[in-house]
Amino acid sequence: MTSKPPAVPGPLPQPPVQLAGPGGHESPTATAGPLVGSAGFAEAMPHLLLGLLERRYLTDFDPTRWTVRPPSGDGPRPLLHEIRALGRPSSESGWAAAVPHVLTACHSGGHLLSVAVHGDGSRHRIHWGGRRLAGISRGSTEDFLQGQAGVLRAHVPGLELGPPDSFEEGSHAELAAFVRSAPALALITGIPAPVHGRSPAAFQSLDRLAAAVGDRRYAVLVAAEPLSAGELDRTLEHCRRLRSEIHALVRHTVGSQQGESSTTSTTETAGAEPGLPACLTAIAVFCSMAGVFPSVRPLATAAPSVLQLASLTGGPRNTSQSKGVSTLRSHNAELLDATAEACEKLLQQHIDRLETARAQGWWRTAVYLAAESEGTLESLAGALRGTCSGEATALDPLRVLRLPPATLRNAALHGRVLPLAPASGGVGHPLGPAFDALATCLTSAELAVLVSLPSGPMAGLPMHEVAEFSLSAPPPEPKAVTVGRVTDAQGGEHQQVTVSDRALNRHVFITGMTGYGKTTTAKNLLVEAYTELGVPFLVIEPAKAEYRRLAQHPALKGRLRVYGIGPDAPLPLRLNPFAPVPSVPLSRHIDLLKAVFNASFPMFAGMSYVLEDAMLEVYTERGWDLHTSANELLGARPSAPDVAALTPTIRELQDKIEEVLERRAYGREVHQNLGAALRSRLGSLVVGTKGMALDTRRSVPVDELFARPALIELRNLGDDEEKSFVMALLLCRLYEYAESRAGASAPEGEELRHLTLIEEAHRLLRAARPPSGAETPDAQAKAVAMFTDMMAEMRAYGEGFIVADQVPTKLAPEIVKNSNVKILHRLVAADDRAVVAATVNLTEQQSRHLATLPPGEAVVHDERIGSAVLARMRPPEPVAVRVQGALGAPAEADRAYLHRHGGCRRCPAPCTVLHLADRDSARAAADQALSPFFDRLLLGTAEQLWDAWTAWRSSVPGGGLAYCTYTQAARRRLEGVGGPYGGAELLERDRAARILARLAEGWLKAEHLDGPARELLSEIRGDLNRTMGSRPPRELPGCATCPSRCRVLPLVAPAVPALAAPVSACADRPVPLDTRLRQLDALAEEHLPDACQILSEGQSRRSLLYCMIVNATAAISRSRRPTPATDAVVAETLAALRGETP
Repeated sequence: MTSKPPAVPGPLPQPPVQLAGPGGHESPTATAGPLVGSAGFAEAMPHLLLGLLERRYLTDFDPTRWTVRPPSGDGPRPLLHEIRALGRPSSESGWAAAVPHVLTACHSGGHLLSVAVHGDGSRHRIHWGGRRLAGISRGSTEDFLQGQAGVLRAHVPGLELGPPDSFEEGSHAELAAFVRSAPALALITGIPAPVHGRSPAAFQSLDRLAAAVGDRRYAVLVAAEPLSAGELDRTLEHCRRLRSEIHALVRHTVGSQQGESSTTSTTETAGAEPGLPACLTAIAVFCSMAGVFPSVRPLATAAPSVLQLASLTGGPRNTSQSKGVSTLRSHNAELLDATAEACEKLLQQHIDRLETARAQGWWRTAVYLAAESEGTLESLAGALRGTCSGEATALDPLRVLRLPPATLRNAALHGRVLPLAPASGGVGHPLGPAFDALATCLTSAELAVLVSLPSGPMAGLPMHEVAEFSLSAPPPEPKAVTVGRVTDAQGGEHQQVTVSDRALNRHVFITGMTGYGKTTTAKNLLVEAYTELGVPFLVIEPAKAEYRRLAQHPALKGRLRVYGIGPDAPLPLRLNPFAPVPSVPLSRHIDLLKAVFNASFPMFAGMSYVLEDAMLEVYTERGWDLHTSANELLGARPSAPDVAALTPTIRELQDKIEEVLERRAYGREVHQNLGAALRSRLGSLVVGTKGMALDTRRSVPVDELFARPALIELRNLGDDEEKSFVMALLLCRLYEYAESRAGASAPEGEELRHLTLIEEAHRLLRAARPPSGAETPDAQAKAVAMFTDMMAEMRAYGEGFIVADQVPTKLAPEIVKNSNVKILHRLVAADDRAVVAATVNLTEQQSRHLATLPPGEAVVHDERIGSAVLARMRPPEPVAVRVQGALGAPAEADRAYLHRHGGCRRCPAPCTVLHLADRDSARAAADQALSPFFDRLLLGTAEQLWDAWTAWRSSVPGGGLAYCTYTQAARRRLEGVGGPYGGAELLERDRAARILARLAEGWLKAEHLDGPARELLSEIRGDLNRTMGSRPPRELPGCATCPSRCRVLPLVAPAVPALAAPVSACADRPVPLDTRLRQLDALAEEHLPDACQILSEGQSRRSLLYCMIVNATAAISRSRRPTPATDAVVAETLAALRGETP
């Protein structure tokens, strides 16, 4: 018989499979069997599956077909950190590579991830945090946030997080208040995806979102629930089975056949209409319950029977036996279902995503939007779609859903995901419970696109450069100081950073802007070197008075000497440039002194040579031998006062300039220019407080400066050139001292013996300036080079330098290059960073990081560290805010250096009232009041002298001012006797001043002219006679046979210029001797009335006339040569006054 051709066989029978619905509900059971034979449904099923996978039912979301359960008000709420600062990304990809790793680390089964962004244009804020999932979490939210913060800091260098607060407190309260009151709210679903082929940082960053919204208020809140591995595996298995089942619908073959046959057959058929495979059955049920049907033509007839088809469970079973011979002619063709093929590809993409999620983490993510208006919400949603859309977004496009505001508001505030189910029954999503929500299941990489950190600037969120530094520091050596601890980009502290004593001996360079810890670092180095290594230090501080508080440190209290210029200095600074350190060759000191002037003051052509000649002469005039550096006038063991008396001063150098210029015979204009320039430069150093400090005979003892902790403040010097001058003098004295110390007791090797800190070193060690003249820059550059060489040489003497400066480019390059230890605090200027970065081999990123260092952090490098480390420096030790007593003026400090001349030797309070006694009005008054006393000092009676003393004493206050007034007047009186003709005269005057000081000390305490007062006067007169007589201030013809050698000279010397001509005329007259003597006596009465009153009779009167004739004759002889007759008359007169002529 003729029969129909057999049907195409279906897949092999499979056992029943149960599909779970939401909330534990089970979907209808289907038994897998052959594909449905209905061509209409076979065509409809791929469309249903495609719509379900792409969640097209959310495009035109109909709330009436769905049940959305808002969260209850119970349960924990999120805790959030505010991100207060960020590092700048080091690559073009921004944070796109880092955030997925952060999310993977945060994928904890017990805590939801919460991220919020809000702003108003003037400020944008980003919050990260989470909340505990009730019934799942085994730890606290605080522990989760601590781990989250650690991961964020590890992957986002430079991140600064605020303290964790609840959603209603702290900096998050503003966000909560806005969400509660925002009039426009929405929810976004869909898959965010990175854009391949271009930098994610360029377009997919929060700063783009903030820029798009502008100055309108908005908020984006993300709640991401971590899904378990079991949930992911079940979904992955469903997708794989769906792909297997849909694959059968992609292609099928149709054909026709004709033929004749003769056969005998027996056929048995059992079963019903073919049924659906299990997974496709679940899809059919879900679509039916939710009323989800794609609006395509092929489904118009298939839709009514979907539920019926889904309920079929039977499958065909055929048994056939045939026998016969047939002749057939057939034609076959293969048909492609493109929709089914698209479903297969889409399923494969979801499978790939799920496999990626197994490694990264899988999140069910809800995104809530809040805005101040509907227009703002549209802008926000559009910006978010534009920012987060990539190639993979096509799998589930981003959709904006509008739901009742109360529902969205409550879910956003509580950080919840809204459950979603068909309204007609308890059927769950066929891919599993993870999809039963108004949320999107995302991998960590996809979620990272949504919560990516800004790569560009955002208002209110600081961003700074961050670089990676070495995290390894060498172990401490036995003799070392601690500067801080190694820190990483996350702020964690590691091992100590130490600097050995050998490294300190090779010099330290510290730089950084004001207020970022440069001074604190330097203080810590000094204090620890003193307390741990026993190394004293000197600080030269040109500005401010920050180091003075070191005197409050327990180890330095009562030990630190603080010297300064001005009335507020604990110890006044005295620094005579012409006083070399003992045992240092004088010629070398003069060379150094010349370099000091060249480095400190602009010197044009010829000035330095004139200055050098003047310096040589002021030394040689005072008896100094430039070859032996000795002075015969001082003897083998000179006392300190005697050495000071013969040491030149700046004022004496200034007075010598004109003499040198006259001798060099320059042209008039050159003479005037050179003289004016040099005198003005030197003159500025001898006035006011500068003069007190620099125009002095003595200097602070070198042992006080360099063998004990000492600080020198120069803030009261307003001129940079003058500060440079003082700093250079100190450096020269230090060099001389270090050399002398090394010669006295040379250590083994390069042992650190002293540290010197130079603040604002560019004032002295400045970089070469551009040429401004023929010779000026060369002189200064040469001097600076000499100082840098000195610093390098002093390393061999155990002298270590700490050079601190805010601007490295202002320093001589040798200073930065030759320092072994470099501590770099914050530097902003690119040229400054380039200078220091090149010396420690910093990368460009590390160099840029210097511009963002916070206070208290620095980059440290030395030969032991090798690669630079980022260190958090030791904080300053707390000290008392207010200081009681004399800070920096220990009681045992030597104050003899304050004596400006011999008369100051017995001063009870040196230089405390000198400014009062040295005023012009005070000088004139003192000279006039003390003149009767000094006139009678040597030849008057004790009663006359006491009357003059008490008359003056009653006009001045007691104490130090009376002593100072007296000694200053005595010095001026001694200087008026004769002239400064040589070192011997200067030495005798200073010794005489010391003798007169003894008289003042005793008589200021005496109330009456009693026995001790008379004895003291007699002793003083004897000492003065021996001192002034043994080496008179000037040896003139007749002085050798004077009956009262130099005792009358103080009375005569002031009137010599007026007496010269009358005395000469008297000597030239041919008159008897008696007449001549009466004429001379009349001249004395006329020109020296006070002296005549004191020396009224006897030998005293004859001594007065004798001294008057000798000095007047010597004065006339300088202008004209006396005749032999005149000489004879003078000799006869002097002999008579000596008593040799009857």
